[in-house]
Amino acid sequence: KGLPNISESIQVYRDLEILEYTGGKLHIPYISTAKSIGMIRDAKKKGLNITSSVSLAHLILEGAEAQGALWSMISQINISHAIFRDNQSSALSLFNTDLTLFGVSITDNVTDSPCIAISDGSRLQLINSIVANNDCSDGAISVDDGVIEIVNSILWNENITEIVYPTEGAPIEILIDYCTVDGGLEAINNGDNYVVIWGDNNLQIDPQFVDIEQGLYQLLPDSPLLDAGTNQYLINNEIVV
Repeated sequence: KGLPNISESIQVYRDLEILEYTGGKLHIPYISTAKSIGMIRDAKKKGLNITSSVSLAHLILEGAEAQGALWSMISQINISHAIFRDNQSSALSLFNTDLTLFGVSITDNVTDSPCIAISDGSRLQLINSIVANNDCSDGAISVDDGVIEIVNSILWNENITEIVYPTEGAPIEILIDYCTVDGGLEAINNGDNYVVIWGDNNLQIDPQFVDIEQGLYQLLPDSPLLDAGTNQYLINNEIVV
């Protein structure tokens, strides 16, 4: 029957009570229940210094038809080596969220919405990841208000704009380096309120995936992207790779 939800939530409750009493900072990994998320959200509203993350075992997300595979209002999330595929709505929708995706694959999503939607001051770090073969009418990544930082990643979505943002509203900041982008800099929908830092190490060449039709997004042995990335990259003096 597996472990009941209370086996996790009672531990989270205990840790949050200790944090509220002693102060300090707390990170709780491997969150897997809605009750735990609710308690963490309430703790943040109290002003407690708390972050959390989830495990890969709970994040192979596909087939979503309504709100999206991941819809987040949690302030900080780190996700590594997850798969978002075959969703019929946005794979990721972020509201006031600081999200780091590391080694993530976002592929084969078909929707009238953006594949990744960012708003309300969210920050997306996309590191060592793939966003490819999506059919999203509002772009692969759409940002209304926030910051995007993309390093060592592949944006390869034929016939759609890779990054879309409004021409009015809060300024948008975009950093892209050591990436392969279908369409290059022109694949970013330019407006008057954007700042794009386009690194000198970006490429615009076919990644040469093993077999897109079969959903195999590993690189072929002779892919020009092998060894084209970097082993270390700093953003605001913080190592992200």
